[in-house]
Amino acid sequence: MCLKAYTFILIKFGVDVPYEKIMLFKSAVESFVKARPREWLNLVAFRATRVEYDAAYVEYITVLQHVEVRQLKLLSNPLVSL
Repeated sequence: MCLKAYTFILIKFGVDVPYEKIMLFKSAVESFVKARPREWLNLVAFRATRVEYDAAYVEYITVLQHVEVRQLKLLSNPLVSL
């Protein structure tokens, strides 16, 4: 089975960071991906995943799709090594 490779990046922003700056960061990531079409297919997701007001941060996830395909080998017996 072949799957596209995904990269997941968790980023924490302080709760005092304006939303406009977070969107500016997202725009910079989109530009980074578009400038490298031989490496990256697209920005799949950029979402807030956790709000920790007591710890004063908001966690975002960035998901990027790489152009290379990774092979996933499925085993019928998980005790057998590849």
